[in-house]
Amino acid sequence: MVPELANLLCELRAKAQEPLFRKGDQGDKMYILVEGEVKCTTEIAMWIARLGPGNVFGEFALIDEETRPASVTAEKSCSLLYLEKDIMVPLMGQIS
Repeated sequence: MVPELANLLCELRAKAQEPLFRKGDQGDKMYILVEGEVKCTTEIAMWIARLGPGNVFGEFALIDEETRPASVTAEKSCSLLYLEKDIMVPLMGQIS
């Protein structure tokens, strides 16, 4: 039986202007923004998106081997939940 997904989530707090990951980093987790705001940027664009509570980002890290296509930085202090790839990948094989 697949464990409840909510029980696998970990909590993270980020201070304003704290980077969560940088463009080119290897993706190892996805995030759910509970509180606060994050900014997604690339070298080409100063910002490509601002995300608020309820947004999910970094989810492709759970299914592909690509590096991060953008950097994500906490714009304001944030509360996040995250799921690590090493935990999710084995579970994906159990889902039918």
